[in-house]
Amino acid sequence: MLKKWSGVFAFCLMAACCFAQERLRIASYNVENLFDNYDDPYKPDEGTPPKYWEEVRALAGVIDDLDADVLALQEVENLGVVKELNDLLKKPFAYVEVLPSNDFRGIRCALLSRLPILRSISHRYQKLAGPHRFARDFPVFELGAGEGASLLVAPVHFKSHHSSKGDPESKAWRGAEAKGVLRILKGLRARGFGAPFVLLGDLNDTPEAETLAPLFAKLKNGLEVVPPEKRYSYVFRGKRQQIDHLLFDGALKPAAGAFLHPVHNPSDHAPFYVDFAWEGTLPREKVAVVAGDRTPYRPQVSATDLRKLRSLLLKEVEVKGTVVSVQKTRRGGHYKIAFAKNPRTALQVFVPGHAAGRFKNLEDLVGKKIRVLGPVFLYRRSLEIQAVDPSQIVVEG
Repeated sequence: MLKKWSGVFAFCLMAACCFAQERLRIASYNVENLFDNYDDPYKPDEGTPPKYWEEVRALAGVIDDLDADVLALQEVENLGVVKELNDLLKKPFAYVEVLPSNDFRGIRCALLSRLPILRSISHRYQKLAGPHRFARDFPVFELGAGEGASLLVAPVHFKSHHSSKGDPESKAWRGAEAKGVLRILKGLRARGFGAPFVLLGDLNDTPEAETLAPLFAKLKNGLEVVPPEKRYSYVFRGKRQQIDHLLFDGALKPAAGAFLHPVHNPSDHAPFYVDFAWEGTLPREKVAVVAGDRTPYRPQVSATDLRKLRSLLLKEVEVKGTVVSVQKTRRGGHYKIAFAKNPRTALQVFVPGHAAGRFKNLEDLVGKKIRVLGPVFLYRRSLEIQAVDPSQIVVEG
């Protein structure tokens, strides 16, 4: 009798192992202009402010909170800057990939994975409807998922909106991208790529948008597991919107998901994750944490020393000067802090409207000597530092 029950127990144990499930967490985050501190002569990157170093650290903290197995990023400049961010994580990803982009500023999509990347397929030069190609790219990554299984993951960033009334040009562009995704997916299936497919990222339109209708008609919405009132990733003029999405095709089962809204978010987008129940054991790879303090050296420069500041374009600096004026813009709620009456003769500090609430009484800075920390960039041929964190502005004395 004991022998009989031992056999039954062994069979049940074997069956449980065969049908064991793991949590597969796939996440996405538009990190908003994650640029490096070097000028690319082939792209107008000097017009985009690199993130202040503490903002990069904050990004790493948000990504740590996501705790993803596979992470898609949008608005990164290159592989190097993503690897630097990866090195700041408590659990760095074993695989980091960034493919070239069509974007005129140079922003790209990245994939960070704990599962091995077996193959990277770019569709950067695929022709779409009308005169269009993908605004960035439509990269498809094949990931090894254990025991001969694989997973197709495509991080994307569709064409952004223009300010023109009705936005007809970019609307047509996003519609062409959506149809292009489905056409290419159909081609991949015909070529024998039968693995589950996940499309995720910033699609720059809401679920009910006409441009995305073909995608939502053919693919499943992985974020339906999130309560409707919590499904938002972007706030435009006070209105909550979901323009970041995860759609999938194949035998995947979403079990949970969420949008994260950190108190201090270093991006204008909220990240999200979706947990899938995965049959079998996932081959996650671990890498060592990079030790050491990588805080950049900041040379000290006078706000009026334009020649030296231009030589330090995109580098982090410490600028000193006396504030002569603080002006709030009529639109957007931005602030401009000036060190000279003529803005062409000194660097300015720009505080964007979304970050202005973090600062107290900016107008009280007039007449005071301050130090400003951050990278220098060009805005309409004038030198600026963008301040998004109170630690960037220090009053002397």
